[in-house]
Amino acid sequence: MASFIRDSKFRHVVPSLSPRDQWYENLKVSDRGVATSLLACSHHFLAHAHGSANGNSVCVLPLTSTGKNHVPVDATAYQVPLIRAGTGKVTAVAFDPFRETRVVTASEDGVIKVWDIPEKGLSADSNAFTAVLHAASEGALEFLAPHLSAANILASATTKAVEIWDYESSETMLRFSDPFSSTEIQCIDWSYLGDQLLTASKDKMLRIIDARSGDVAAETEAHGNGRDTKALFAGNSYYLVSAGFKMSRNRELALWDSRSLGEPVKRKRLDANTGPLFPIYDPDTGILAVTGRGDTSLKTFELSGGDLHELAACGVGAQVHGVALLPKIANDILGNEVLRILKLTADSVEPLSVTVPRRHARQFEQDLFPPTFAGSAVLSAQDWLGGQDQAPDLMAISNPRVSLARHSSVNEEDLKAAIDAAEIEEKGAAEGEPPTHKRWASTLANKFKHLRGAEADLHRTWFNMRPNASSPDGDLLAVSDKFFATPYQGAGGAVMVRPLAVTGKVLETSALLAGHRAPVVSLAFSPFNDHLLATGSDDCDIRLWQIPDDGLTESWDGSHSLLTLSGHSNGVRTLDFHPLAENLLVSTSPDNTLAVWDVDNVAQAGTTTMTPNASAGAGCFNLSFDYTGDMAAAFCRDRFLRTFDLRSMSKAAEVQAHEGAKGGRVAWCSRDATSVDVIATTGWDRRSKRELKVWDPRNLAQPLSLTVLEAGSGALSPLWDEGTGVLFLCGRGEATISPFELAPHSKEEADGSVTLTGMDVFRCSGFMSRSDPQICCAPLPKQRCDVKELEFYKLLRLTVRAVEPVSFLLPRAAKLKSFFNDDIFPPTRRREAALSASDWLQGDAAEVPLESLRPEGMPLLSEKPMEHRVSNSKILMAKVNAERETQRRTSQEFGRMQQLALQYAKYNPNESMGRRKGVDMESNNDGDEVSDSEWDEAPRSRPQATPLHPQSPQPKA
Repeated sequence: MASFIRDSKFRHVVPSLSPRDQWYENLKVSDRGVATSLLACSHHFLAHAHGSANGNSVCVLPLTSTGKNHVPVDATAYQVPLIRAGTGKVTAVAFDPFRETRVVTASEDGVIKVWDIPEKGLSADSNAFTAVLHAASEGALEFLAPHLSAANILASATTKAVEIWDYESSETMLRFSDPFSSTEIQCIDWSYLGDQLLTASKDKMLRIIDARSGDVAAETEAHGNGRDTKALFAGNSYYLVSAGFKMSRNRELALWDSRSLGEPVKRKRLDANTGPLFPIYDPDTGILAVTGRGDTSLKTFELSGGDLHELAACGVGAQVHGVALLPKIANDILGNEVLRILKLTADSVEPLSVTVPRRHARQFEQDLFPPTFAGSAVLSAQDWLGGQDQAPDLMAISNPRVSLARHSSVNEEDLKAAIDAAEIEEKGAAEGEPPTHKRWASTLANKFKHLRGAEADLHRTWFNMRPNASSPDGDLLAVSDKFFATPYQGAGGAVMVRPLAVTGKVLETSALLAGHRAPVVSLAFSPFNDHLLATGSDDCDIRLWQIPDDGLTESWDGSHSLLTLSGHSNGVRTLDFHPLAENLLVSTSPDNTLAVWDVDNVAQAGTTTMTPNASAGAGCFNLSFDYTGDMAAAFCRDRFLRTFDLRSMSKAAEVQAHEGAKGGRVAWCSRDATSVDVIATTGWDRRSKRELKVWDPRNLAQPLSLTVLEAGSGALSPLWDEGTGVLFLCGRGEATISPFELAPHSKEEADGSVTLTGMDVFRCSGFMSRSDPQICCAPLPKQRCDVKELEFYKLLRLTVRAVEPVSFLLPRAAKLKSFFNDDIFPPTRRREAALSASDWLQGDAAEVPLESLRPEGMPLLSEKPMEHRVSNSKILMAKVNAERETQRRTSQEFGRMQQLALQYAKYNPNESMGRRKGVDMESNNDGDEVSDSEWDEAPRSRPQATPLHPQSPQPKA
């Protein structure tokens, strides 16, 4: 049988952000918004463009200079020493691959300078360059690419031409600009042998150019959008990788065969973020790491068998401004670290680690580390110019000594100490002792930091769907405990209603609701009646439907609806049932009204105006209730956050939530009746960066917290989980869901009131779907969660062709799953109304009915007996004593068995071998001891054997 599992040792790589004690913090980074990565590194230094006033400086730090203080001990002034590169802003930085202390910088004035750094690093500002090169090409100088086989060969590119230099002699060797006269170069890369150059340009073309003649060997259109395309050779193979934007502005990867550039081997859509991509390829392992400017995640792929296979992804914290790949010899070899990437942020450089988990920790795994770049030149500049081509020199990594010995700054004592420490760690790992790791001890910890999102299998989804996603905003998916509903393609404002129990392929002939005269743009299920569905349409009407137990068996028109609510003069953009009162419905419309409907009496109970100036934007993007439903928060189209008192139908407070031109979303975040609630909003700032703000609804003057999110063009819909305090942000047009845990700080005043003093927003492990981007998401009732598997939140994702369940679980020890984890499953809302609509409208109040999710007979985790914890030394001593006792008992048992064997042999001789010489066995039958007189020294004849057949004649001798 063929195997469905791909054979690769890198299938289970684990990318992660390194601990904070390994970061380079408190840096001043250039904020020049370029599409290139202003970060470079060798296995001894890192260099980045410094954020000085004129942007003409470069900061070079030793890799050992972690932390916040980077002023050298021998510095002439108490400041970080810089390279003063010239008068123009620094546009590119690179290290000489054969000299770890040589840095090359490029400036926007067309000047390239070469700098030699002392082995211990800079101690003062430097403007003493080793060589200077002046580009003769037009356009900004933005790209540098050193040759990996020939010494002193450097390729540089402006937006209009490519030049090749011998910077030892400061001479231009080659220059060609014919293919780029009418476009702009966006990247440059050398082939593995160094005989070709790969470029991507603004005219969408990917070109392979002969590096000596400048002739175009092959070209093709790479991506549908010519914006910020990056391309690179995939090591010693025929393949190329390009990263860019589709015509729809979604980011994508493409794999090409350089022997035939007609069509890509594979295209892989990534996401809808707007930042340029930074692909990094490791030719040793075939791993491709991809992130982008403004991203907060890293994705990994493996190029194997002529295909691009997706590996793992991880969050990387702060937004990415640039990345650089460290040489392999700087990795943690004993920790199976196959890639180590430096990430540049707004004020720091943070290492990202890609490791391969293995059974034995801190042991060298030879198969993970093939020969790598040795850092020595194999050709001179004149050899290369004369037509010689040769692959880069490689070296084998056999043990940590090889990596350490290549650091020229490591002295003999440090080298011996490092080797001894590695041997001790490896010996401890071999003996089964857990290795010790340095950890960043944070005073802030969140319970759900390591939550895990899980997609359902295909047979548990609903696919082959055709939802109508023409509405740019509004909730286009509604969920109850038995059904989900979404607007569908078709006439009459079609709506697909599907039972949750019936999964699989959705037939094109499926029954639909078709009772409106215009497309449905909002819908909602009653929280107390799983069969009651409300739909709002651009025809200004609201219709209510009672869905049968088995779902729809035939399509329904408007005559099948229970009732129709009319009163809006424009389309119904939002619909929400009241969380406490039965058959009470709240709607909003671009006619600038918020309406409350008494469904029982088919009447409009009250309306209020949402925005004072309808010309600035009427209506709202979404609405969210507080815990009891007395108040509601709306993110209005004039970008104001407003709170409304639904009982008096009046506005309570307002504030401009976000400064961006696009709209936002809101979620009222309440835990229970006694907790302090907050309001969370998502939107854009004036620079179109997405952000999350948390507000105190009692004082909207200033937000309690502001969190800058990853770049993207889709609106983020917040979904709030009352039980855990986790806020899920679902981006339209994205395949990711970003959870955040909110932890407000409060204090109790003298009068007993509670005041908010601050807010902690913890980023949790994100979820990334492998299927299509989502249009929107909707949470399932809490009662559908599997508490035995610690599934604390469950939602449905609506995509362009499917509805997919996603579960969020909290990883915990298996022994804790036998208990009901009441710390993450507090009492939840019971699915029954506390009031009728008329009672609530008359001013009655009631407590929210709650119920426990605890299965019958399941013990509580809070009542679990405390385990007696013993220190490691006591455990070790107990093991030693137990082994000694076992050995003592074993020795005693063997001694006793030996005595018994001797006694048995003494009194029960083996008669088949004859009697013992000189022993009268008959005298021993009485069990007494044998006396000396009973021994007979005379030899005895051996007894004759008895024949088997006595009557048969015996043969003669």
